[in-house]
Parts: sequence; C-alpha cells; structure tokens
Amino acid sequence: MKFLSMMAVALIGLASAGRGCIWYDGSTLEGNLIQVLSLQLTPSYGIDLSDSFGKRIRDITEYLRKIRAMPPSIIFELSKVQTKAQTDWPPELNEAVAPIFDLKFAEALSRLQVLDQRIPDNYYICANLGAALELSGQDAAALDQVEKALRLKSDAHYGTEWMHAAVLRAKLALAKDPKWLEHHTISGIPLTGNVPQDFTAPDGNKTLDLQALRDALVAHLVPRLLFIKGKDPIIAAMLMELARTETRLRTIEDGMAILDLADEYGAQGTAEQRIAWEAAKPGPLTRFFKSKETKPYVLMIPLAGVLLALCALVVRIRSRWAAFKRTL
Repeated sequence: MKFLSMMAVALIGLASAGRGCIWYDGSTLEGNLIQVLSLQLTPSYGIDLSDSFGKRIRDITEYLRKIRAMPPSIIFELSKVQTKAQTDWPPELNEAVAPIFDLKFAEALSRLQVLDQRIPDNYYICANLGAALELSGQDAAALDQVEKALRLKSDAHYGTEWMHAAVLRAKLALAKDPKWLEHHTISGIPLTGNVPQDFTAPDGNKTLDLQALRDALVAHLVPRLLFIKGKDPIIAAMLMELARTETRLRTIEDGMAILDLADEYGAQGTAEQRIAWEAAKPGPLTRFFKSKETKPYVLMIPLAGVLLALCALVVRIRSRWAAFKRTL
C-alpha cells in the first residue's frame, strides 16, 4: 500500500537521524551482544523522541503497537508531508486518497480510477489504486495495479514495493488453498529453522539481503496494522517472519516480543518458537560478562588474581592451624 506505507520507511529513517547507539543485555542466536538503534517517533505519535541512551527498548514491537493503536485518520497529515518531496506526485492524488483514511474505500477507488484515466502510467496513482482495490476486496485487480507500478518504477518506495505484490499473491493463493501458509512464507525466508545470517532472495535484477527483507516487512505491516486490528492470517504470518528476521539481525528478546503481537493476530506455532529461542539463550555467566561490554578473557585476569589470593589465604590459614595444633 504505497501511500500508507511509504511513511513507514520514512519513520524508520528517523532512527538514522538522532540515533543513540546502545549496548544491549540481550542475546543473539549465537549468544552474542549486538549494537542496536532505538527507533524514535515524535511525541505526538506516542513515542519519546529524546535520546534513550542505555534504555532497553523493544523498538520495532513498540513502534508497531503504537501504529496498531492509531486510527487511520491520524496518519493522513504526516503522509501528506512525506509526499511533498516526490516530484512526480500529482497534487490531486492527496484528495483522491483522502477517503481511504475515513474507511470510504469505494469513494477513494472511484476518484483514483478517474485520476488514472486522466494521468495514465503514473507510479503513485497505480500503487495507490492497487491499495484502494485491495481495501475494496479486489485482490486480483490490486495485484495487476501493483505489478504495473513496479514496472513503472521498480526501485520506488525505498525498494520495498515488491512486498505489496508478494502479500497480494499470498492472499490469492490462500483463497485457493487455506493451508498455503503452512508450506510457504510471504517474504521468501525459509519456512522452518533459524534464518541464515547471509540469506538472500532474488528481486528482479537485484538481490535482497536479510535486512532488506526485514525493512520491507516492517514497511508493509504498518498500513495493515492501521486498518486491521483483529486476527488476520496474513498479518500473523508477516509478524512471524519479522520475529524470525529480528532474532537473526538483533536479539532473541526482540523476536520474542514480536511473537506476542503475532499471537494477537492468531499466529500458529509461537509457543514452540519461544521454547526453541529460550533454549538458545546463553547462561547467566555469559550474559554477565557481555553486559559489561568486556571480553570474558579480559575479566579473567582480575578473577585469576582473586582466586590466587584466596588460595594463598587458605594456605596461610592451614599453616597457622597446623602450627597451633603443634603447641597443644
């Protein structure tokens, strides 16, 4: 959904502009710590913009929950601001898509179809027409428009528009086979097991790495969480896939936090996934060492000194005790 989810990538970009790098006390699948960025939104959208240095933030999960709690209408003004930089964005398009945010999908669809006839082959019109068609329940026609939009501007929407097409294909496949999601993923990551760090997926003439897949999942979850608040198999699957990529790219705790949101959308297999990730966590001693931002072998030097001192003390006490016994 182009108009709605282009702001998701823009908001994610805020993490690059005032980012506070922190070391986390979480753990990755290898039992390592990683450097993470706190995702920051303006206070008007419910997340503190101030630097959160040293603060434990479930950034993406918190962000997605805030989006889910918003009514669609609250996003429209921010969306208009984000579109001003697009040189080929027709001025009439803002008015055409406005009814979507009031849940008047038929009205938006009619306006967009008229605009498409007047200004043909415009990426933004095609992409938003695809969104309006999907929201109106016309998934096959929506896919046609999104694929046309991709032909017009394949690298648009920060390179994530392919995810909208993938979601629509998944919806159409699910309509034919209710068990389709049991054998496929929407993003293309492996269906089971830990996702490899170096996993890639083809996208036309380029290759997407795991970070690109994760960003596309986030960008296209935003409009769905805005409009769909109850259980939904597509959102549940996307959240499960996001949890698995977050666990690989960030920490196990991040993945498990997203599982909680996936549960609310009716995801299957979350309990089993939690058990597997809990088993992968390192022990408390490893976590202690890593929380000090120090390599374990560096801390071993003072610990060895303490142990030697304790041994010397024990030898001295034993010697004194033996001398005392001889005087008896």
